[in-house]
Amino acid sequence: GADLDAGGPGLRDGAAANGEDDESLAGQEDEARDEQRYLSSQRELGTEVQELEHLIRDKEALMDQLTRQSKAILSMRQEYEMRLHELQEAVEHATEEKERTLQELQQETGASRRKAQLEGKLRELTRQLVELRRQQSDAQRLLRVKEMQEARISRMHTEISRLRGQKEVVESRMKYEEQQYRLRRKSWVVRMREAAKHSAQLQKQNNEQSRMLLKKTREADMSARKIEELKREQKQYLEAARFRVRVEREAARTAKFREANARLRRELQERQRKVEQMEAMLAERLRLQGLGGTARPEELREVEDQIESLDAQLNFDGECIVRSQTQILKLTAVNETAEDTGPQGPQAQPEEAVGAPMVSGAAVVAQLSSLQDAKSTCLECFRSIDQLSADNGTLQARIAELEADIEQRDASIDELQARERLAEAQFV
Repeated sequence: GADLDAGGPGLRDGAAANGEDDESLAGQEDEARDEQRYLSSQRELGTEVQELEHLIRDKEALMDQLTRQSKAILSMRQEYEMRLHELQEAVEHATEEKERTLQELQQETGASRRKAQLEGKLRELTRQLVELRRQQSDAQRLLRVKEMQEARISRMHTEISRLRGQKEVVESRMKYEEQQYRLRRKSWVVRMREAAKHSAQLQKQNNEQSRMLLKKTREADMSARKIEELKREQKQYLEAARFRVRVEREAARTAKFREANARLRRELQERQRKVEQMEAMLAERLRLQGLGGTARPEELREVEDQIESLDAQLNFDGECIVRSQTQILKLTAVNETAEDTGPQGPQAQPEEAVGAPMVSGAAVVAQLSSLQDAKSTCLECFRSIDQLSADNGTLQARIAELEADIEQRDASIDELQARERLAEAQFV
């Protein structure tokens, strides 16, 4: 009992160190939660900024379209204003002519032939006056459309300005939260350094050796060797995981290659269909031209318009085909590069690192003769990797047990050292 009481100071030091370790762990957990909250907030704000940017781009594209339409309407407006002025003069002239004709008709009481001429002239003037007023109404309607377009563009400007202001507010909030997080992180690092320094001082005070320390150290060395063996097994698992990643990348590249081929076939089929339509339209134009004066001009114009439209579509399809072919060539070049840098490339690993020579994903895919073989191979790889994952979990648990055992042995060493100091003090 006296031995235990005299060893109280050493045990209290160990208890204080354990308390500080618990406080450090609690601080690390709080810091991890704070970091998770910060990252989650940053992701949400970043998503909001991206949505605002997308919305702003859409609004700007719409505003550009409205501006182009407004410019076209402005050009038409200038022409219509000149035409409107001419129409007003024509309306006034026609009105005056109509009034003179009415006066002559009222004054004419003679021959019926002259009266019929005046009535015909009056009807023609009335028709012209109605047509001129209709054209004048069309011109005024175009002016109203121009004013509506300008009002809509103004509202669009206001909306874009509001969205940009909202985006700036979100970005400012992101910067503020980042600054606050950096300050909290800096403060936490300072506290952790102080705690680590204090813990190192306590460890230095309790770092005296004893007779039992050699035995405990040997046991710890044996545990460390076991940990190294487990780490080597874990390394094999990591190599298998890298192989899985390479297989998945190769599968994704193959899927892109197939998609590009399918798109190229669709584009070629679409172009062939449009070429057939173009040939039919050209034949129709020759037929209409062969009819001569009996063909209707509007039919010929419609055929010409369709030919021009098909020609533009063929040009666009040609560009799409060139882009698809370029993408296929790039994917082919990437596959060749992956095959050239396979087991002998910079990513290759020595055979002793994993117990067997590693094969690149491209080489594995090249050896597959059918889709069924590919499925079987992938399933076998995934089963192996899942088994390695389970083994890795077991190894991790074993490592944790060994580390806990080492900590327990260190605590026993500290207690033995305290008792040794107590015995030496009593002996003196």
